[in-house]
Amino acid sequence: MNAVKKITAAVAAIIVLVSSIAVQAQDYPYYIKVNRQTQVTTIYTKDDNGNYTVPYKAMICAPGAGGNTPLGIFRTPEKYRWKQLLGGVWGQYSTRFAGGCLFHSCCYRRPDESTLITKTFNSLGSKESLGCVRLSVADAKWIYDNCPIGTTVEVLDSPTDPLPRPVPIRLTSNSTYPNWDPTDPNPNNPWQKEQVKIIIKEPKKFVKKGDQYAYNNLAEILHDGVTAYDIANNVIHYDISCCVDVNTPGEYIIKYFATDSLGNYNENLARLVVLE
Repeated sequence: MNAVKKITAAVAAIIVLVSSIAVQAQDYPYYIKVNRQTQVTTIYTKDDNGNYTVPYKAMICAPGAGGNTPLGIFRTPEKYRWKQLLGGVWGQYSTRFAGGCLFHSCCYRRPDESTLITKTFNSLGSKESLGCVRLSVADAKWIYDNCPIGTTVEVLDSPTDPLPRPVPIRLTSNSTYPNWDPTDPNPNNPWQKEQVKIIIKEPKKFVKKGDQYAYNNLAEILHDGVTAYDIANNVIHYDISCCVDVNTPGEYIIKYFATDSLGNYNENLARLVVLE
């Protein structure tokens, strides 16, 4: 009887040991750092030595106001597709990392993608939450999908980040769908049919051959009356591609192109005619 007990205990010990080794040996693909000072979450991958030193992806975020997001190193214990948050609001693609603190989307009035609270979306890039780390839906879903339970999360304060700080898109009174997150991959998201717009008031402009003003101010002439908008109707930067010789008569094609902060691209064409 004693022999049986010893064998059973030994087997149990082996099972515990194997389980422990399996947990320790699990290969986590990413390491997450939340910078409270810059409001950027950076995802790291491993270098050739197996250390998490390679910055892979930067996410604009909204950590806790007043230091409510705790400093330290944590491991993620659980995830939720929808999670009710403090104040009776809801978040999509939530991943817990420290006590009551989660990564999650911006806040919704109820578990319905069309009930986004616009103010919380526009808080990305500032310290606005009660302790959680708010992200766009696309970024919250990326962590939810790609970072398994047990992923390490480090919360720190630093004046710099290894990757450029993402520029958040804003939902204003000009936005067509202010209660949807533009990054949400839901096929019902109406933002998916929107695009970057480049408005050209004068699709064809005329200058005279050898016109000294046109020669000295060509860039101003080409930019005049042209405006680019992101999918949420915010004015954004655009670029121009052309090859114009104001001393040679002819019709020149001017390409205007722009990419918004979500990566949406569009272009438009105009013409500059150099007259004899």
